[in-house]
Amino acid sequence: MVFAPFGVLTVAFLVWFLFGGLFIEGPDPVLLKRLAELEELRNKAKEGDPRVQYRMGVTLRDGRLGEKDFVKAAEWFKKSAKKGYAKSQYALARLYEVGAGVRQDSEQAVKWYRLAAIFGKHPEAEYALADLYFNGRGLGQDYINALDWYRRAALRGHAGALFTMGSMYEKGWGGERDLVEAYAWYSLANQVPDKVGQYISGAEPAGDLARISESLTRADLMVAKRRHKTLERHLAKSTKR
Repeated sequence: MVFAPFGVLTVAFLVWFLFGGLFIEGPDPVLLKRLAELEELRNKAKEGDPRVQYRMGVTLRDGRLGEKDFVKAAEWFKKSAKKGYAKSQYALARLYEVGAGVRQDSEQAVKWYRLAAIFGKHPEAEYALADLYFNGRGLGQDYINALDWYRRAALRGHAGALFTMGSMYEKGWGGERDLVEAYAWYSLANQVPDKVGQYISGAEPAGDLARISESLTRADLMVAKRRHKTLERHLAKSTKR
């Protein structure tokens, strides 16, 4: 028996009818609806729109319309990523980094993160690339490049990057130790502490900010607060674009 001419929904109904429909309860309407939605989305994705292909990948990756399928998700992300869609490039890089649906490959993860970060200006990709530089995964450990990419992500409002910038300057990683700069970045992170916690477990920007304040002279503290306001204005402009 060949079902090739039929859609997923039609096949599901025929299987139910031929192999038990007369003896058991009807097919689950919720399941049939999910199959129909998945089939519709797949047909749209086949038309080649990278945004729809990304949605298809997310749907399969997260199991929004059924079981999770990382292999198929990776295939759709790759189709979209090759067309330059930054969200798919980032999603594909994540799968390569953790080895979900594809063989774990740090070089491929770096490749797709870099494309999303450079051409797509994707803050999550910028932050992920910074982490790879910082930890030396798939790249040689390089605090200078890590600081550069953390800054790019931070200036797009990435909460994890805002906090990390404070930490980098406090410890002197990637450049000279600068407590004035550390204060300014911790101040920005302290405005979104809940979001910071989503990226860095146990992070307490308020406590770090208080500690830095005690190490600054009154004159330096005034400079640090002005620097914070300057960064805040820059951040407000960049997030509106």
